[in-house]
Amino acid sequence: MAKTFDEYKKEIQDKLPEGYVLDENKMDKLKEAFDKGEKINEQDFAKKETQDKDNNKEKTNKKTTTVNEGAAAEEASNTNSEDGSWKEAYAKEWRMWGVDNHLEFQDASVPTKGDVLSFRFYEGKSKDYAAEITYSSPYNISLRGSNGNIPDSKYFEKAVNMAVNNGTAIEFGAIRSPEFKAKLLAACYKQGNAQIINGPTEEEMSQWPAELKKMVEEAKLAGQQQQPVKEQPTPSQEQTPPTQETKPELTPAMKRIAELRKQIQSRDANLKEAEEAAMAAGGELRQEDKDAIKKEGMSAEELKLRELRGQAKAGDKQAAHELDARRYDKMTDEYKYKRLTKEENGKEVFVKDDNGNYMYETDEKGKRIKTDAYKAFLAKAGKSMSR
Repeated sequence: MAKTFDEYKKEIQDKLPEGYVLDENKMDKLKEAFDKGEKINEQDFAKKETQDKDNNKEKTNKKTTTVNEGAAAEEASNTNSEDGSWKEAYAKEWRMWGVDNHLEFQDASVPTKGDVLSFRFYEGKSKDYAAEITYSSPYNISLRGSNGNIPDSKYFEKAVNMAVNNGTAIEFGAIRSPEFKAKLLAACYKQGNAQIINGPTEEEMSQWPAELKKMVEEAKLAGQQQQPVKEQPTPSQEQTPPTQETKPELTPAMKRIAELRKQIQSRDANLKEAEEAAMAAGGELRQEDKDAIKKEGMSAEELKLRELRGQAKAGDKQAAHELDARRYDKMTDEYKYKRLTKEENGKEVFVKDDNGNYMYETDEKGKRIKTDAYKAFLAKAGKSMSR
C-alpha cells in the first residue's frame, strides 16, 4: 500500500537533524513534488527550529499561556511560579465558573506534586469526568476528557478567556488531535482579542473535516462581531477628546493573578539581563546572585513560604507541618465549605443571610459539608490539621 503524504512528511521530520523542522510555508511545493513522484531534496524543505521562535518574538512581547492536549502540560513546563498562591486563585475562578454552568468541581491534584494544580468537572449524573484541567505553572495548561475524548468547547473558551484577561497570548503546545486544535482556535477567535502563537497553518486546516472548518469559521465571525465598529468622526467630533475605553472590572482573584504574573515576569527579565551581562563580560553569573534576583519583590512571608517548601520537598516533616499550618490559617470558609445555592433567573447563585454572609450546606448533624479541595488538603496534611 502506497504511503500517504502525511506519512511521508513524518518520515522526513524523523530524519532531519536535531534543531530542524519542516517549513510549513513550503508544504504545497513538497506535496506537488510528492504527487508527481519527482526526486526530492528533503533539506530544501527544512528550516532551523529557532526561526519559529524568533518569529514568535516579533509577533508578540506578551507572556504566553501554552495550551496542551492530554497530560502534556506537566511534561512541557518546568518553570513553576515561586509563589504558589496563584493556584488558589485559579482554582477559585474555575470553581465559580463551574457553579455558573451547573458543573461539579472536584480537586484532582496529586499531593506529591505540590507545584501542579489539577481538577475535574462532571456533568449531570455521569461517572466519567467531562474535562480534566491541569496547570503545571500559571502559564502552562492541559485539557483532556475521560476515555480519550476531547472536552466540550466551553472549557476551551474559559481557559482562553482567563489567559487573555490575565494579559497573555495563547500558544499552541503539544497537541495531536485536529479536533483539539480546532476547538482551541475557535475559542481564540470567539474571544475576539486573543493573540495566537504556533497556531495551525492554512494547509493543515484545509485537511480538517467539514464540521471542524465550520466551527472555526463561525467562531471567527462571532469574534469579529464583538469588535467595535469605528465610525468616521463628524467635524464637531474631531475636536472632542476621545473617551477612555471602559474595561471589564477585574475580580480580586484576577487582580492577584495579574500582580503575581507581573512580579514573576520582572524577576525573569532581571535574571536574563544579568546573565547576558555576565556572559558579555566573559564570565558567568554566580548562584548567589541568581538567588538574590529571584527574591526581588518578595515579602518576608513569601520568602518564608518558599524556604518551607524547599525544606518540605527535602523531607523535613516539621517544615511540611508548618507549611500546611500557614496555608490552613489563610483559608477562608468559602474555600473550606460548600456554599448553599439556589436557582435564580435560570442560574444557580450562592445564598446569603440577612447580613450578607454566605450560607453553607450542612449534614444531618448540622455540621458544614467540606469541599473536595478542603478534604484533599486535610488528607494530605494529616489528622493533625483537622479542626
